[in-house]
Amino acid sequence: YVEDFKNQQKFLVFPKLFQPKKFRHHFNFPGCDGTLATFISVGQEFLYAFRDVKVDLIQLIAEGDYVVEVNQVQATHRRQYFGIASMGRHVTWQEIHIYRLENERIVENWPGVDFEHIIHQISL
Repeated sequence: YVEDFKNQQKFLVFPKLFQPKKFRHHFNFPGCDGTLATFISVGQEFLYAFRDVKVDLIQLIAEGDYVVEVNQVQATHRRQYFGIASMGRHVTWQEIHIYRLENERIVENWPGVDFEHIIHQISL
């Protein structure tokens, strides 16, 4: 997931990784309704503005049906995002994701992404 989707931006991996009919995300983000379609849309919008996203996996912990992923992320703001014009600023942040799996596919995701920190960096 980190390499294929986040680093290489291969959205076609979603059917292999997620159970679309059961999937729910708990994303504190404007306009998110918890569906896989919205989750993908938010990801596509973000990757459009930050085309060179590089995610380094710091830690991966699995226990039972849960996986916790901790990442260090960096990217360059290349296109408008949340109404903020691109100034080519390089930004960094950390993410923590908690996934719940069924039959080896993700059915729930609790993403911890500090969008306020990202917005602050591109607004300077």
